[in-house]
Amino acid sequence: MSKKKNNSAFLDSDADGLSDEEEKNLGTNPNSADTDNDQLGDFQEVYIYGTNPNDPDTDKDGIPDGEEVKHGLNPRGKGKLRDFFIPNKGNNYHPHALRPKRVLFHAGSVLAVKALVVAFMLSMPVTAWLTPDVLLEQQQRIIELTNAMRQNLDIPALKENLTLNQAAFLKVQDMLIGQYFAHMSPSHKGLSYFLGQARYPYYMAGENLAMGFVDAEAVVNAWAKSPTHYANLVDPEYTNIGIGMKSGLFNNHDTTLVAQYFGASLAHAESPVSTFVEQNSSEAVDEAVAVDEPVYDEPNDSIMSSPSENSVLGESLEFPFSEEALEIDPLSSLVQVIDNGEKEGTLVQAEIRVKGAISADLVFNNNKISLAKDSEDQTLWTGSTLVFETDENQIFNPVVLPSVIAKDISGAEETTDIQWKSIVPVKPSLTEQYFFMKQANSGAARRLMMISSWYFKILLGLAIVSLLMMVLIEIKKQHPKHIAFSLGAILIIVAVIVV
Repeated sequence: MSKKKNNSAFLDSDADGLSDEEEKNLGTNPNSADTDNDQLGDFQEVYIYGTNPNDPDTDKDGIPDGEEVKHGLNPRGKGKLRDFFIPNKGNNYHPHALRPKRVLFHAGSVLAVKALVVAFMLSMPVTAWLTPDVLLEQQQRIIELTNAMRQNLDIPALKENLTLNQAAFLKVQDMLIGQYFAHMSPSHKGLSYFLGQARYPYYMAGENLAMGFVDAEAVVNAWAKSPTHYANLVDPEYTNIGIGMKSGLFNNHDTTLVAQYFGASLAHAESPVSTFVEQNSSEAVDEAVAVDEPVYDEPNDSIMSSPSENSVLGESLEFPFSEEALEIDPLSSLVQVIDNGEKEGTLVQAEIRVKGAISADLVFNNNKISLAKDSEDQTLWTGSTLVFETDENQIFNPVVLPSVIAKDISGAEETTDIQWKSIVPVKPSLTEQYFFMKQANSGAARRLMMISSWYFKILLGLAIVSLLMMVLIEIKKQHPKHIAFSLGAILIIVAVIVV
Protein backbone atom coordinates (compact mmCIF):
# COMPACT_ATOMS: atom_id res chain seq x y z
CA MET A 1 0.00 0.00 0.00
CA SER A 2 2.73 2.43 0.89
CA LYS A 3 4.40 1.85 -2.45
CA LYS A 4 1.16 2.66 -4.26
CA LYS A 5 0.82 5.96 -2.41
CA ASN A 6 4.36 6.89 -3.24
CA ASN A 7 3.71 6.23 -6.95
CA SER A 8 0.57 8.38 -7.00
CA ALA A 9 2.47 11.17 -5.34
CA PHE A 10 4.73 11.42 -8.37
CA LEU A 11 2.20 10.59 -11.09
CA ASP A 12 1.37 13.59 -13.35
CA SER A 13 -1.17 12.46 -15.92
CA ASP A 14 -1.47 15.87 -17.71
CA ALA A 15 2.20 16.76 -17.40
CA ASP A 16 1.41 20.21 -16.04
CA GLY A 17 3.91 20.09 -13.18
CA LEU A 18 1.30 19.18 -10.56
CA SER A 19 1.06 15.57 -9.45
CA ASP A 20 -2.27 13.83 -9.66
CA GLU A 21 -2.39 13.74 -5.86
CA GLU A 22 -1.84 17.53 -5.67
CA GLU A 23 -4.52 18.12 -8.25
CA LYS A 24 -6.86 15.91 -6.27
CA ASN A 25 -6.23 17.99 -3.17
CA LEU A 26 -6.69 21.22 -5.15
CA GLY A 27 -9.83 19.98 -6.85
CA THR A 28 -8.35 20.44 -10.32
CA ASN A 29 -8.59 18.06 -13.24
CA PRO A 30 -5.51 15.79 -13.27
CA ASN A 31 -6.08 15.17 -16.98
CA SER A 32 -6.10 18.89 -17.97
CA ALA A 33 -3.15 21.26 -17.72
CA ASP A 34 -5.58 24.23 -17.55
CA THR A 35 -8.59 23.19 -15.52
CA ASP A 36 -10.42 26.55 -15.72
CA ASN A 37 -9.41 27.29 -19.33
CA ASP A 38 -8.12 30.78 -18.49
CA GLN A 39 -4.93 30.36 -20.56
CA LEU A 40 -2.83 29.91 -17.40
CA GLY A 41 -1.66 26.40 -16.56
CA ASP A 42 -2.63 24.95 -13.20
CA PHE A 43 1.01 24.86 -12.10
CA GLN A 44 1.49 28.56 -13.02
CA GLU A 45 -1.65 29.55 -11.16
CA VAL A 46 -0.62 27.69 -7.97
CA TYR A 47 3.11 28.33 -7.77
CA ILE A 48 3.79 31.44 -9.85
CA TYR A 49 0.79 33.76 -9.81
CA GLY A 50 -1.04 32.49 -6.73
CA THR A 51 -4.38 32.49 -8.54
CA ASN A 52 -7.22 30.00 -8.22
CA PRO A 53 -6.75 27.21 -10.83
CA ASN A 54 -10.46 26.43 -10.61
CA ASP A 55 -11.59 30.02 -11.31
CA PRO A 56 -10.78 31.68 -14.64
CA ASP A 57 -11.12 35.16 -13.04
CA THR A 58 -9.60 35.04 -9.59
CA ASP A 59 -10.06 38.75 -8.73
CA LYS A 60 -13.55 38.96 -10.28
CA ASP A 61 -12.69 42.00 -12.37
CA GLY A 62 -14.17 40.59 -15.57
CA ILE A 63 -10.78 39.85 -17.13
CA PRO A 64 -9.54 36.23 -17.31
CA ASP A 65 -6.38 35.57 -15.35
CA GLY A 66 -4.47 34.63 -18.49
CA GLU A 67 -5.48 37.88 -20.23
CA GLU A 68 -4.35 39.95 -17.26
CA VAL A 69 -0.96 38.24 -17.17
CA LYS A 70 -0.66 38.63 -20.95
CA HIS A 71 -1.23 42.39 -20.69
CA GLY A 72 0.97 42.85 -17.64
CA LEU A 73 -1.87 43.19 -15.15
CA ASN A 74 -2.18 41.67 -11.71
CA PRO A 75 -4.60 38.70 -11.86
CA ARG A 76 -4.94 38.70 -8.08
CA GLY A 77 -5.48 42.43 -7.56
CA LYS A 78 -8.47 44.67 -8.11
CA GLY A 79 -7.87 44.55 -11.81
CA LYS A 80 -7.10 47.46 -14.11
CA LEU A 81 -7.87 50.29 -11.73
CA ARG A 82 -5.42 49.13 -9.11
CA ASP A 83 -2.67 48.28 -11.52
CA PHE A 84 -3.20 51.51 -13.43
CA PHE A 85 -3.04 53.88 -10.50
CA ILE A 86 -1.64 52.20 -7.36
CA PRO A 87 1.99 51.06 -7.05
CA ASN A 88 2.02 47.40 -6.02
CA LYS A 89 3.98 44.23 -6.49
CA GLY A 90 1.74 43.16 -9.36
CA ASN A 91 2.72 46.21 -11.50
CA ASN A 92 6.31 46.30 -10.23
CA TYR A 93 5.42 49.46 -8.27
CA HIS A 94 5.00 51.46 -11.47
CA PRO A 95 1.34 52.30 -12.17
CA HIS A 96 0.52 51.56 -15.78
CA ALA A 97 -1.14 54.93 -16.20
CA LEU A 98 2.19 56.68 -15.61
CA ARG A 99 4.51 54.50 -17.63
CA PRO A 100 6.42 56.60 -20.19
CA LYS A 101 4.80 55.16 -23.32
CA ARG A 102 1.31 55.54 -21.91
CA VAL A 103 2.04 59.06 -20.65
CA LEU A 104 3.28 60.05 -24.11
CA PHE A 105 0.17 58.53 -25.67
CA HIS A 106 -2.20 60.49 -23.43
CA ALA A 107 -0.22 63.74 -23.83
CA GLY A 108 -0.35 63.26 -27.59
CA SER A 109 -4.07 62.53 -27.52
CA VAL A 110 -4.72 65.70 -25.50
CA LEU A 111 -2.78 67.81 -28.01
CA ALA A 112 -4.52 66.08 -30.93
CA VAL A 113 -8.00 66.69 -29.49
CA LYS A 114 -7.14 70.33 -28.79
CA ALA A 115 -5.80 70.77 -32.32
CA LEU A 116 -9.00 69.32 -33.80
CA VAL A 117 -11.18 71.60 -31.66
CA VAL A 118 -9.14 74.69 -32.61
CA ALA A 119 -9.10 73.72 -36.30
CA PHE A 120 -12.86 73.24 -36.32
CA MET A 121 -13.50 76.58 -34.61
CA LEU A 122 -11.17 78.46 -36.94
CA SER A 123 -12.56 76.81 -40.05
CA MET A 124 -15.62 79.06 -39.74
CA PRO A 125 -15.70 82.89 -39.73
CA VAL A 126 -16.39 84.74 -36.50
CA THR A 127 -19.78 85.80 -37.82
CA ALA A 128 -20.86 82.16 -37.96
CA TRP A 129 -20.46 81.96 -34.18
CA LEU A 130 -22.22 85.27 -33.50
CA THR A 131 -25.56 83.76 -32.64
CA PRO A 132 -28.30 86.01 -31.23
CA ASP A 133 -27.40 85.06 -27.66
CA VAL A 134 -23.73 85.96 -28.26
CA LEU A 135 -24.68 89.28 -29.86
CA LEU A 136 -26.94 90.07 -26.93
CA GLU A 137 -24.15 89.29 -24.50
CA GLN A 138 -21.74 91.57 -26.40
CA GLN A 139 -24.33 94.36 -26.51
CA GLN A 140 -24.66 94.21 -22.74
CA ARG A 141 -20.88 94.24 -22.44
CA ILE A 142 -20.64 97.42 -24.55
CA ILE A 143 -23.18 99.10 -22.25
CA GLU A 144 -21.22 97.98 -19.17
CA LEU A 145 -17.93 99.33 -20.56
CA THR A 146 -19.53 102.63 -21.56
CA ASN A 147 -21.01 103.11 -18.10
CA ALA A 148 -17.72 102.13 -16.45
CA MET A 149 -15.98 104.86 -18.46
CA ARG A 150 -18.61 107.43 -17.45
CA GLN A 151 -18.58 106.44 -13.79
CA ASN A 152 -14.77 106.80 -13.69
CA LEU A 153 -15.36 110.43 -14.70
CA ASP A 154 -18.21 110.88 -12.18
CA ILE A 155 -20.75 111.04 -15.03
CA PRO A 156 -24.13 109.37 -14.41
CA ALA A 157 -24.55 105.94 -15.92
CA LEU A 158 -26.83 105.43 -18.91
CA LYS A 159 -29.96 103.31 -18.76
CA GLU A 160 -30.58 100.81 -21.53
CA ASN A 161 -33.62 101.74 -23.58
CA LEU A 162 -35.36 99.08 -25.68
CA THR A 163 -36.64 101.66 -28.17
CA LEU A 164 -33.08 102.91 -28.73
CA ASN A 165 -32.00 99.28 -29.18
CA GLN A 166 -34.58 98.97 -31.93
CA ALA A 167 -33.47 102.21 -33.59
CA ALA A 168 -29.82 101.13 -33.49
CA PHE A 169 -30.71 97.75 -35.00
CA LEU A 170 -32.63 99.46 -37.81
CA LYS A 171 -29.49 101.47 -38.54
CA VAL A 172 -27.09 98.50 -38.80
CA GLN A 173 -29.64 96.58 -40.83
CA ASP A 174 -29.97 99.49 -43.23
CA MET A 175 -26.17 99.77 -43.57
CA LEU A 176 -25.90 96.09 -44.50
CA ILE A 177 -28.73 96.33 -46.99
CA GLY A 178 -27.43 99.57 -48.52
CA GLN A 179 -23.76 98.54 -48.27
CA TYR A 180 -22.63 101.81 -46.71
CA PHE A 181 -20.83 102.73 -43.51
CA ALA A 182 -21.68 106.31 -42.60
CA HIS A 183 -24.01 108.40 -40.48
CA MET A 184 -25.98 109.36 -43.56
CA SER A 185 -27.26 106.73 -45.98
CA PRO A 186 -27.10 107.21 -49.77
CA SER A 187 -30.84 107.93 -49.59
CA HIS A 188 -30.20 110.62 -46.94
CA LYS A 189 -31.52 108.67 -43.97
CA GLY A 190 -29.73 109.80 -40.83
CA LEU A 191 -29.96 109.44 -37.09
CA SER A 192 -33.26 111.26 -36.68
CA TYR A 193 -34.86 109.01 -39.32
CA PHE A 194 -34.12 105.81 -37.41
CA LEU A 195 -35.13 107.37 -34.09
CA GLY A 196 -38.40 108.37 -35.72
CA GLN A 197 -38.93 104.87 -37.12
CA ALA A 198 -38.53 103.43 -33.63
CA ARG A 199 -40.67 106.26 -32.15
CA TYR A 200 -38.13 107.40 -29.59
CA PRO A 201 -39.19 110.88 -28.30
CA TYR A 202 -35.95 112.79 -27.83
CA TYR A 203 -34.64 116.29 -27.53
CA MET A 204 -31.01 115.20 -27.86
CA ALA A 205 -29.45 112.10 -29.41
CA GLY A 206 -26.14 110.73 -30.66
CA GLU A 207 -24.75 107.87 -32.72
CA ASN A 208 -21.50 105.88 -32.71
CA LEU A 209 -20.72 103.34 -35.42
CA ALA A 210 -18.18 100.52 -35.76
CA MET A 211 -17.50 97.76 -38.25
CA GLY A 212 -15.45 94.60 -37.88
CA PHE A 213 -16.07 92.88 -34.59
CA VAL A 214 -13.36 91.42 -32.36
CA ASP A 215 -15.03 91.91 -29.01
CA ALA A 216 -16.84 94.58 -27.03
CA GLU A 217 -13.62 95.87 -25.46
CA ALA A 218 -12.01 96.50 -28.87
CA VAL A 219 -15.06 98.41 -30.10
CA VAL A 220 -15.31 100.69 -27.06
CA ASN A 221 -11.55 101.29 -27.08
CA ALA A 222 -11.72 102.33 -30.75
CA TRP A 223 -14.53 104.77 -29.98
CA ALA A 224 -12.57 106.18 -27.05
CA LYS A 225 -9.70 107.05 -29.42
CA SER A 226 -11.95 109.14 -31.67
CA PRO A 227 -12.80 112.69 -30.49
CA THR A 228 -16.38 112.63 -31.79
CA HIS A 229 -17.18 109.14 -30.55
CA TYR A 230 -15.58 109.84 -27.18
CA ALA A 231 -17.65 113.01 -26.85
CA ASN A 232 -20.79 110.89 -27.11
CA LEU A 233 -19.50 108.29 -24.66
CA VAL A 234 -18.96 110.86 -21.91
CA ASP A 235 -21.68 113.43 -22.65
CA PRO A 236 -23.45 114.05 -19.31
CA GLU A 237 -26.65 115.17 -21.07
CA TYR A 238 -27.50 111.68 -22.27
CA THR A 239 -29.63 109.45 -20.09
CA ASN A 240 -30.42 106.47 -22.35
CA ILE A 241 -28.37 104.05 -24.42
CA GLY A 242 -29.21 101.45 -27.05
CA ILE A 243 -27.05 99.01 -29.03
CA GLY A 244 -27.71 97.36 -32.37
CA MET A 245 -25.51 94.64 -33.89
CA LYS A 246 -25.86 92.58 -37.04
CA SER A 247 -23.52 90.27 -38.97
CA GLY A 248 -23.46 89.79 -42.72
CA LEU A 249 -21.62 90.48 -45.96
CA PHE A 250 -20.19 93.96 -46.49
CA ASN A 251 -18.32 94.47 -49.77
CA ASN A 252 -18.26 90.66 -50.06
CA HIS A 253 -16.55 90.26 -46.69
CA ASP A 254 -18.06 88.71 -43.57
CA THR A 255 -18.23 91.34 -40.87
CA THR A 256 -20.36 92.71 -38.04
CA LEU A 257 -21.76 96.23 -37.83
CA VAL A 258 -22.37 97.96 -34.50
CA ALA A 259 -24.46 101.06 -33.79
CA GLN A 260 -24.48 102.72 -30.38
CA TYR A 261 -27.35 105.16 -29.83
CA PHE A 262 -27.53 107.76 -27.09
CA GLY A 263 -30.57 109.76 -26.15
CA ALA A 264 -32.16 112.19 -23.76
CA SER A 265 -35.86 111.45 -23.87
CA LEU A 266 -38.49 114.16 -23.80
CA ALA A 267 -40.21 112.14 -21.11
CA HIS A 268 -37.27 112.88 -18.77
CA ALA A 269 -36.71 116.49 -19.77
CA GLU A 270 -37.38 119.10 -17.10
CA SER A 271 -38.63 121.54 -19.71
CA PRO A 272 -38.96 120.81 -23.42
CA VAL A 273 -36.81 123.25 -25.32
CA SER A 274 -37.39 122.06 -28.84
CA THR A 275 -39.98 121.14 -31.39
CA PHE A 276 -39.98 119.01 -34.52
CA VAL A 277 -38.80 121.03 -37.52
CA GLU A 278 -39.27 119.70 -41.02
CA GLN A 279 -36.27 120.61 -43.18
CA ASN A 280 -37.39 121.00 -46.78
CA SER A 281 -34.50 123.07 -48.03
CA SER A 282 -31.75 121.48 -50.08
CA GLU A 283 -29.22 123.80 -48.45
CA ALA A 284 -26.95 122.59 -45.71
CA VAL A 285 -28.41 122.68 -42.23
CA ASP A 286 -26.89 121.96 -38.87
CA GLU A 287 -28.00 118.67 -37.31
CA ALA A 288 -29.30 119.46 -33.87
CA VAL A 289 -28.94 115.93 -32.56
CA ALA A 290 -25.70 115.13 -30.81
CA VAL A 291 -24.30 112.66 -33.24
CA ASP A 292 -20.60 112.04 -33.11
CA GLU A 293 -20.43 114.23 -36.20
CA PRO A 294 -22.31 117.23 -34.81
CA VAL A 295 -22.96 119.14 -38.03
CA TYR A 296 -23.95 117.65 -41.37
CA ASP A 297 -26.56 117.93 -44.10
CA GLU A 298 -29.74 116.00 -43.59
CA PRO A 299 -32.35 117.31 -46.08
CA ASN A 300 -36.00 116.37 -45.84
CA ASP A 301 -35.61 114.86 -42.40
CA SER A 302 -37.42 115.61 -39.18
CA ILE A 303 -35.02 116.60 -36.44
CA MET A 304 -35.18 118.05 -32.97
CA SER A 305 -33.50 121.43 -32.71
CA SER A 306 -32.91 123.94 -29.98
CA PRO A 307 -33.50 127.60 -30.80
CA SER A 308 -30.51 128.55 -28.67
CA GLU A 309 -27.87 126.51 -30.46
CA ASN A 310 -27.04 125.16 -33.89
CA SER A 311 -25.36 121.97 -32.63
CA VAL A 312 -25.28 120.20 -29.32
CA LEU A 313 -21.54 119.56 -29.59
CA GLY A 314 -20.61 123.01 -30.83
CA GLU A 315 -21.94 126.12 -32.44
CA SER A 316 -21.10 127.42 -35.91
CA LEU A 317 -20.75 131.13 -35.29
CA GLU A 318 -20.06 133.81 -37.89
CA PHE A 319 -17.59 136.39 -36.69
CA PRO A 320 -17.40 139.90 -38.21
CA PHE A 321 -13.77 139.37 -39.20
CA SER A 322 -14.37 135.99 -40.90
CA GLU A 323 -15.14 135.96 -44.59
CA GLU A 324 -17.40 132.91 -44.26
CA ALA A 325 -18.66 130.66 -41.48
CA LEU A 326 -16.68 127.55 -40.60
CA GLU A 327 -18.43 124.58 -42.17
CA ILE A 328 -17.42 121.00 -42.95
CA ASP A 329 -19.34 119.20 -45.69
CA PRO A 330 -19.15 115.46 -44.86
CA LEU A 331 -21.36 114.38 -47.76
CA SER A 332 -18.91 115.82 -50.31
CA SER A 333 -15.85 114.54 -48.43
CA LEU A 334 -14.29 111.10 -48.37
CA VAL A 335 -11.42 109.14 -46.92
CA GLN A 336 -10.21 106.13 -48.85
CA VAL A 337 -7.77 103.29 -48.28
CA ILE A 338 -5.65 102.57 -51.36
CA ASP A 339 -3.54 99.48 -51.96
CA ASN A 340 0.03 100.68 -52.40
CA GLY A 341 0.79 97.97 -54.94
CA GLU A 342 4.20 96.40 -54.54
CA LYS A 343 5.30 99.17 -52.22
CA GLU A 344 5.20 98.65 -48.50
CA GLY A 345 2.20 99.91 -46.54
CA THR A 346 -1.36 101.00 -47.30
CA LEU A 347 -2.15 104.55 -48.37
CA VAL A 348 -4.88 106.47 -46.51
CA GLN A 349 -5.94 109.48 -48.59
CA ALA A 350 -8.37 112.24 -47.56
CA GLU A 351 -10.30 114.78 -49.64
CA ILE A 352 -12.29 117.05 -47.33
CA ARG A 353 -14.59 119.95 -48.17
CA VAL A 354 -14.25 122.74 -45.59
CA LYS A 355 -15.30 126.40 -45.77
CA GLY A 356 -13.90 129.21 -43.63
CA ALA A 357 -11.03 127.18 -42.14
CA ILE A 358 -7.40 128.12 -41.64
CA SER A 359 -6.38 124.57 -40.58
CA ALA A 360 -7.82 121.09 -40.76
CA ASP A 361 -6.72 117.67 -39.49
CA LEU A 362 -8.04 114.16 -40.07
CA VAL A 363 -7.98 111.90 -37.02
CA PHE A 364 -8.56 108.15 -37.03
CA ASN A 365 -7.69 105.74 -34.24
CA ASN A 366 -4.90 107.84 -32.71
CA ASN A 367 -3.49 108.70 -36.15
CA LYS A 368 -3.51 112.24 -37.51
CA ILE A 369 -3.16 113.62 -41.03
CA SER A 370 -2.49 117.34 -41.29
CA LEU A 371 -4.54 118.49 -44.28
CA ALA A 372 -3.43 121.12 -46.75
CA LYS A 373 -5.67 123.55 -48.64
CA ASP A 374 -5.72 123.07 -52.39
CA SER A 375 -4.13 125.99 -54.21
CA GLU A 376 -6.90 126.19 -56.81
CA ASP A 377 -9.95 125.06 -54.84
CA GLN A 378 -10.05 126.94 -51.52
CA THR A 379 -12.69 124.61 -50.03
CA LEU A 380 -10.73 121.40 -50.77
CA TRP A 381 -8.34 120.12 -48.13
CA THR A 382 -6.24 117.04 -48.88
CA GLY A 383 -3.69 114.82 -47.18
CA SER A 384 -2.42 111.25 -47.00
CA THR A 385 -0.36 108.90 -44.88
CA LEU A 386 1.04 105.38 -45.09
CA VAL A 387 -0.24 102.71 -42.72
CA PHE A 388 2.07 99.74 -42.40
CA GLU A 389 0.91 96.16 -42.02
CA THR A 390 1.84 96.00 -38.35
CA ASP A 391 -0.52 98.93 -37.64
CA GLU A 392 -3.44 97.85 -39.84
CA ASN A 393 -4.91 95.53 -37.24
CA GLN A 394 -4.97 98.29 -34.64
CA ILE A 395 -6.42 100.89 -37.01
CA PHE A 396 -8.96 98.89 -39.00
CA ASN A 397 -10.03 96.24 -36.52
CA PRO A 398 -12.59 97.43 -35.73
CA VAL A 399 -13.23 100.30 -38.13
CA VAL A 400 -14.71 103.55 -36.84
CA LEU A 401 -15.41 106.69 -38.85
CA PRO A 402 -12.52 109.18 -39.13
CA SER A 403 -13.02 112.71 -37.82
CA VAL A 404 -12.10 116.06 -39.31
CA ILE A 405 -11.14 118.84 -36.90
CA ALA A 406 -11.24 122.28 -38.54
CA LYS A 407 -10.45 125.72 -37.06
CA ASP A 408 -11.20 129.19 -38.33
CA ILE A 409 -9.31 132.42 -37.83
CA SER A 410 -11.11 133.15 -34.56
CA GLY A 411 -10.02 129.86 -33.05
CA ALA A 412 -13.49 128.34 -33.26
CA GLU A 413 -13.36 124.62 -33.87
CA GLU A 414 -15.69 122.17 -35.58
CA THR A 415 -15.42 118.39 -35.55
CA THR A 416 -17.27 116.12 -37.96
CA ASP A 417 -17.09 112.47 -38.97
CA ILE A 418 -16.33 111.54 -42.59
CA GLN A 419 -17.24 108.31 -44.35
CA TRP A 420 -14.69 105.77 -45.54
CA LYS A 421 -14.80 104.87 -49.19
CA SER A 422 -14.90 101.10 -49.89
CA ILE A 423 -13.48 100.27 -46.48
CA VAL A 424 -13.04 96.64 -45.49
CA PRO A 425 -12.17 95.71 -41.89
CA VAL A 426 -9.02 93.75 -41.25
CA LYS A 427 -9.78 90.11 -40.63
CA PRO A 428 -9.13 89.20 -36.99
CA SER A 429 -6.00 87.15 -36.39
CA LEU A 430 -6.45 83.44 -35.73
CA THR A 431 -5.48 84.04 -32.10
CA GLU A 432 -8.09 86.80 -31.67
CA GLN A 433 -10.70 84.70 -33.45
CA TYR A 434 -10.02 81.64 -31.27
CA PHE A 435 -10.08 83.46 -27.94
CA PHE A 436 -13.24 85.34 -28.86
CA MET A 437 -15.04 82.12 -29.79
CA LYS A 438 -13.73 80.41 -26.67
CA GLN A 439 -15.15 83.17 -24.48
CA ALA A 440 -18.33 83.53 -26.51
CA ASN A 441 -21.36 81.93 -24.93
CA SER A 442 -22.50 80.45 -28.23
CA GLY A 443 -24.40 77.19 -27.98
CA ALA A 444 -22.25 75.31 -30.51
CA ALA A 445 -18.95 76.73 -29.26
CA ARG A 446 -19.93 76.19 -25.64
CA ARG A 447 -20.80 72.52 -26.19
CA LEU A 448 -17.63 71.86 -28.15
CA MET A 449 -15.41 73.51 -25.55
CA MET A 450 -17.27 71.88 -22.67
CA ILE A 451 -16.88 68.33 -24.02
CA SER A 452 -13.18 68.72 -24.73
CA SER A 453 -12.62 70.51 -21.41
CA TRP A 454 -14.22 67.69 -19.44
CA TYR A 455 -12.01 65.17 -21.24
CA PHE A 456 -8.90 67.18 -20.36
CA LYS A 457 -9.96 67.64 -16.74
CA ILE A 458 -10.67 63.91 -16.24
CA LEU A 459 -7.23 63.02 -17.60
CA LEU A 460 -5.66 65.70 -15.41
CA GLY A 461 -7.40 64.40 -12.29
CA LEU A 462 -6.35 60.81 -12.98
CA ALA A 463 -2.75 61.85 -13.67
CA ILE A 464 -2.52 63.85 -10.45
CA VAL A 465 -4.03 61.03 -8.36
CA SER A 466 -1.68 58.46 -9.88
CA LEU A 467 1.37 60.64 -9.35
CA LEU A 468 0.45 61.31 -5.71
CA MET A 469 -0.03 57.59 -5.05
CA MET A 470 3.25 56.77 -6.74
CA VAL A 471 5.09 59.34 -4.65
CA LEU A 472 3.35 58.74 -1.32
CA ILE A 473 3.09 54.95 -1.35
CA GLU A 474 6.33 53.65 -2.81
CA ILE A 475 8.56 56.66 -3.44
CA LYS A 476 11.75 54.69 -2.81
CA LYS A 477 11.00 52.26 -5.61
CA GLN A 478 10.18 54.92 -8.20
CA HIS A 479 12.44 55.96 -11.05
CA PRO A 480 12.93 59.73 -11.52
CA LYS A 481 12.17 59.31 -15.22
CA HIS A 482 8.64 58.14 -14.47
CA ILE A 483 8.00 61.07 -12.16
CA ALA A 484 9.39 63.53 -14.75
CA PHE A 485 7.18 62.09 -17.48
CA SER A 486 4.15 62.37 -15.22
CA LEU A 487 4.84 65.99 -14.28
CA GLY A 488 5.38 66.85 -17.94
CA ALA A 489 2.02 65.32 -18.91
CA ILE A 490 0.25 67.22 -16.12
CA LEU A 491 1.77 70.51 -17.28
CA ILE A 492 0.71 69.84 -20.86
CA ILE A 493 -2.88 69.12 -19.83
CA VAL A 494 -3.00 72.24 -17.63
CA ALA A 495 -1.69 74.38 -20.50
CA VAL A 496 -4.28 72.93 -22.88
CA ILE A 497 -7.11 73.65 -20.43
CA VAL A 498 -5.95 77.24 -19.85
CA VAL A 499 -5.43 77.99 -23.53
